Amino acid sequence: MQEIGCERSPWLFPNNIGGKLCSKTVQQMVKRYGVAAGIDPAKVRISPHTLRHTYAVTFARNGGDAFTLQKILGHSSLDTTRRYCELADEDVMRRQRELSPVASLGLASGGQRRIKRRPQPRRRLTADDPARASTPWSPGD
Repeated sequence: MQEIGCERSPWLFPNNIGGKLCSKTVQQMVKRYGVAAGIDPAKVRISPHTLRHTYAVTFARNGGDAFTLQKILGHSSLDTTRRYCELADEDVMRRQRELSPVASLGLASGGQRRIKRRPQPRRRLTADDPARASTPWSPGD
């Protein structure tokens, strides 16, 4: 692997001459690597922000807690982290099913109890019953 840049640069990711990378260069690099990975830029926005957002959502989907994510992202407020990483409804439902105390009660999936209905006894039709009058035949004919 060939090293590029200056040996003694104060920057973690220096440019070719040892200086600071500008944001436009980082955006171009992320887009170039995204296209090389097979991501269609016409369908998916490829940017450093999208990369950061995808990391945050993946972290949360894999069970990461909001406080740790707040620290990783460098947010001063948990509200910022919450707005930044809104989870899809199916993610919330999956976590609710996994962690809900109700799940251990043996209820049906979705938190709803299945109730069996008892069969209703058959009603006998009498000669003066209006339901019998509307039938084209009578029992025992």
